[in-house]
Parts: sequence; C-alpha cells; structure tokens
Amino acid sequence: MELEKNSKDLIRRRLLIQRESLTAAEVIEKSQIIQKIILKDFSGCRQIGLYFPLRNEVRTQELFESWIKNGKQIFFPRVVGKKIEFVSVEDKKDLVVGCWGILEPKSDQLVEVQNLDLVIVPGVAFDEERIRLGFGKGYYDRCLESYQGLKVGLCYEFQVVRQLIHLDHDLQCDQVVTEKRIF
Repeated sequence: MELEKNSKDLIRRRLLIQRESLTAAEVIEKSQIIQKIILKDFSGCRQIGLYFPLRNEVRTQELFESWIKNGKQIFFPRVVGKKIEFVSVEDKKDLVVGCWGILEPKSDQLVEVQNLDLVIVPGVAFDEERIRLGFGKGYYDRCLESYQGLKVGLCYEFQVVRQLIHLDHDLQCDQVVTEKRIF
C-alpha cells in the first residue's frame, strides 16, 4: 500500500510539473483540439457534468458555450465535505470561487449524478486502461462509483502512462480524449 501511494505521488508530481510548464498558447491549442473531438463525438448527450479547469487542465470553455447555446443542461461539481455534487450552471456568472480556489456553482439546482448522460472528468494522468489518477482526494472516485452513464476523461497526450497501480475503487473512464487520440 505504501509503495502504491509513493508511486502515485511520484507520477502525480512529475506530471503536474510538466502540465504547469505548458505555455498559455499550448494549453489553448491542445484544449481546442480536444474540445472539437468532444463536441463532434458526444453531441447526443443532453445532461452533462463538466468541470472548470485548474492549473493548466484541459480547458472546457468552448464545450460549455457550445452546449449551452444548443440547449443542453450543464452541471458543474461542488465540494461538500468529502463528496462532490453536481449543480446546474447556465452562465459563467453562476460560478464562484470554492474549495481549493476552484470555481464552483452557487445555485442549489442539484442533479442526481445518475441522471447525467455524460460526465467529463479531469485527471492528472490516465493509463491505457483508462484508469484515472487525480489529486488524491477521491472525490470523483466516490461520486462516480456506481454511475452508469458515460465517463470521459480529458488530458494531454503526455499525461497518458502505460499503467497505473490502482485499487478497485479508482475511477475507470469509458473513454479518454487527448489532442492526439481517443482510447
């Protein structure tokens, strides 16, 4: 167990340093490619869980704007204690600074996660089996543990590792999208 934690921590540190060293132009360019893939491949989804990017994560602004314009319902996560809940957001003005400086919804229009067609998931790393490595707090693991809808991870190609040591409760996405591929 300790070896696993150390391995995850080393991967997490290395990839966060690499991600944070991306220039603003690189983040925008790679994010635009990823968002175009998502917009094309997941157009049939109506209720969507999305995240607001932190520390050079793949941007999601184009997804949000396009989906809102096309009448989809968008829900962002909000941290409450040791869990996250998804809350309706219709405009970027509906977000306020919350836990860890992440923008979170301020409304009380909650949705049961099971009612979402698609949840877009950020990650520090994903392996080739689509297992997610996050910041280590387990919020998405707990929230999506019994979720039956589509889970799609977003990351840059350099964040894909061959294999992560993982536990049964670690989140496995249905697909992962990078600027170079979908797997």
